[in-house]
Amino acid sequence: RVMLPPKVFGEGLAVGANHRLVQLTWKDHTAFVRDSATLQEVGTHHYLGEGWGLSTQPDGRLLMTMGILNTPSDTGYDGKNVASIKRGGPPFNRPTNVAIGDKGRIYITDGYVNSRVAKFDANGDWVKQWGSKGTGPGQFVIPHSIAIDRNDNVYVGDRSNRRIQVFDENGKFLSQWDLGDGPTATYHIWMSADQHLWMSDGHGNFKFYKYDLNGKRLYSW
Repeated sequence: RVMLPPKVFGEGLAVGANHRLVQLTWKDHTAFVRDSATLQEVGTHHYLGEGWGLSTQPDGRLLMTMGILNTPSDTGYDGKNVASIKRGGPPFNRPTNVAIGDKGRIYITDGYVNSRVAKFDANGDWVKQWGSKGTGPGQFVIPHSIAIDRNDNVYVGDRSNRRIQVFDENGKFLSQWDLGDGPTATYHIWMSADQHLWMSDGHGNFKFYKYDLNGKRLYSW
């Protein structure tokens, strides 16, 4: 275990080139680079804006999402309260995370304001979007994390609705997992190579959880 500096809020985490672990920070404009075996810090990177999600492309390059706090937009957002959102608005407004499918397709949770998933092809060209603010199937309230399984199904951590929603690669709703006594605020989800979904709980329980792809919780700590 390694501790971040005091008052630094850790965000997206991914394995980059040479098996180096890269962790973003929310407002400190710094990514910490660590040896994945020892967690020893081996470098830093700096960026503008806020750090949110981080994911690795098939060629080893890293993709990150960035947002700007308290910025009003054509969604009706007043810059202070996400409950003021009335509609989605292009192109992004405080996106939260990014995932890459086996075919290189890019999926982004456009999270705090637009309440949607955006899909791009492997070249970064726009394909489609789905979702809106709400509590029904295919709707979101702060979609904060996203992961893809080997069948290109898309798992979205619908944080404030306290559920995981599952879609096919074209955004067709397949199922949802109500988290019950599981995570109270799912900050990040990650699909392991053996096809289990891992979750981190950023509020309340402060635990890691492991689920199978039917939504069964296997264990936590």
